[in-house]
Amino acid sequence: MLHLFFMMMLIGFIVALIALPVFTASLVPWWGTLLIILGELVFLRYTLFKILGLMFGIFTWVGIRIGVSGMRGAKVDVHSVRVVPPPGPDEIVRSESGSVDLDPEAEDEPPEPDPAGTRFVRVECTVTPPPMVAASNWPAKHYDAGSFTISSQGFAWPKFPPEDDPTRTGVLAAAATVDGETVTPIAADQQILGSRRLALTFKCPPTLKGPAKLKFIVLPLATLDVPEASEPVARQAIA
Repeated sequence: MLHLFFMMMLIGFIVALIALPVFTASLVPWWGTLLIILGELVFLRYTLFKILGLMFGIFTWVGIRIGVSGMRGAKVDVHSVRVVPPPGPDEIVRSESGSVDLDPEAEDEPPEPDPAGTRFVRVECTVTPPPMVAASNWPAKHYDAGSFTISSQGFAWPKFPPEDDPTRTGVLAAAATVDGETVTPIAADQQILGSRRLALTFKCPPTLKGPAKLKFIVLPLATLDVPEASEPVARQAIA
């Protein structure tokens, strides 16, 4: 239904552009019609793609919001937030889905240095999906660590393609499940079912600090404070 709505909006927009000079032709001289057509061409030149981008951005944003419905109402208890050293190779598990490396030599290239002030922040939290989803026939009852981010970004107009502000977003660098004293690294796309205690390590830019949200894709689940120093910061957060 949503795609039909946007298609009708686009068709209506095109019809309005065609109808305007036609219906005003009898009210203005020929040069007035020409000016209207030129004005429409200038309007299309500078605003059409922005309008289409906004429309597709809203369409994508609504689709994403529907896609995260399975985590809406989830409970997230944040146990600790602290700065940690960069995760080592033994803490990073390759994606389970696999990927095609178009440039095999790219792995041998040294990574670009991080800006000064970049730090890795580890969030230990217990994620409990909503009971109503577990008891329903919802097709996607699992979640994955790779969909979590830390973000201090406020309201922003939907864009196409959708993207987060990289200066205000911490992306996942490593993930693990925690069971007592046992910490087991997991892949970012590993499917998780039910309540789990997770250790999520995010790579945070220098500009990400202070109050922020722990998000599942676009859905805020908990509030926390992103520390600047290496001292552990414990704080209880609610969904």
